[in-house]
Amino acid sequence: MFRRMVFLPVVLLTMPFLASCGEEEDSLAMLSVEFAVEDQFGVEEASFVKGDTANLVFTLRNKGSSSITVYYTPPMENAIARRVADDSIVWDYNYGKFFIQAFVSFEIPAGSEERVVIPWDFSATPELADDVPAGLYDIEPDFSVQDKGGSSFVTLDADDAVRVSLQ
Repeated sequence: MFRRMVFLPVVLLTMPFLASCGEEEDSLAMLSVEFAVEDQFGVEEASFVKGDTANLVFTLRNKGSSSITVYYTPPMENAIARRVADDSIVWDYNYGKFFIQAFVSFEIPAGSEERVVIPWDFSATPELADDVPAGLYDIEPDFSVQDKGGSSFVTLDADDAVRVSLQ
């Protein structure tokens, strides 16, 4: 299920998606999703110290010449942090949160992008771990949107993990 990946010092994953929804004006075929880790100053890096905040950034980019309407059921995004030393999950962004059961949409104009940021201050999710000690962590994104018919999906999952070091 999970493959370890070493990406230092900068990681940026791009996943272009070819939807099966043809040449529709709002086709997800024009959407690419990128996942990157940035520090609180907006500088991409893979090494942090306690007190830093790592911003996990999903960028949805419309590469087409017409607008795209993106649909999702909340939450659209999540991320977990897994300690490399023992493969234990120490943080889950959506753990313990409640979401409405709704089909939500937003539009991305041609040539534009939307950014979704998940901050992690290197604290642990109490039900998962007591602390986040220094070491290596794989941050695994979980992201999903779909077209208006609900048949074509854009997803990122554990195979798209990035590795960060906490000093």
